[in-house]
Amino acid sequence: MPEQTSTSPLETYVLLANGAKGAAAVNLVQQVLEAPGVYVFGELLDHPNIKDLETNTSTPNAKGYFDLLTLFAYGSYNEYLSGQEKLPPLSANMKKKLRLLTIASMATREKTIKYDQMLGVLGIQTIRELEDLIIDGTNNAVLKGKLDQKSKHFEVDYAMGRDIRKNDIGKISATLQQWCDNCDAMLACIENQVVRANSMKESHLEHKTNMYKQVQDIREQLKAKQQLSDCPEDPDSRMDIDRDRRGANSADKKGHKPKGLRGSGKTSFWQK
Repeated sequence: MPEQTSTSPLETYVLLANGAKGAAAVNLVQQVLEAPGVYVFGELLDHPNIKDLETNTSTPNAKGYFDLLTLFAYGSYNEYLSGQEKLPPLSANMKKKLRLLTIASMATREKTIKYDQMLGVLGIQTIRELEDLIIDGTNNAVLKGKLDQKSKHFEVDYAMGRDIRKNDIGKISATLQQWCDNCDAMLACIENQVVRANSMKESHLEHKTNMYKQVQDIREQLKAKQQLSDCPEDPDSRMDIDRDRRGANSADKKGHKPKGLRGSGKTSFWQK
């Protein structure tokens, strides 16, 4: 079974650019700007035959369409309005596409975009037209979000990434490096918190062990005292005590003599 590969919508036009020069290249640019589903153009801009349009003076509107393609890749609708005297006119499909790309750029900077802000930048007169444009962008995977008609703003959930200028790569790299540094700092902070938490856990366990040992010691002491208080008297020791008491009583009786009258039993009288 042959391997199936998916190609981006732009890839077809890049392949066609291999055989397109001059007027054919201009016509190819017009086609790609009109084509539905094509919202990135950087690879086509880098093609040698398309680059030649920038300096081509023999083909009508060659530089104008090159600049227009560059605007679709990196610019916005209000930039077109500012320089439209030097650029080719936009068809309805081109205008819609450039407006959607402009909203996509705005959505990368803001998560909530006011209707009034978009109306001014896009040159749209009615809210209905603006909402229809955003819905169309959602259907084409350019945008995802929620239209809040009550608050009159668009809440962004997703916006497609646009082409990147080579001059912006340094800024992007610096931003990513800053992000990595922030992640490293956050990771170090988390590791410190983990160490601190483990230390507190060990201290708590040690305290718990000590408290348990103290409780056990107190229980053993109380148990020993209870056993001593409940211990019965030794019968032999009781017999010894009784014997000692009887001996003491006998000694008291032998040492006691009754008192009586001393004499010979005869009665003597003094004679006169």
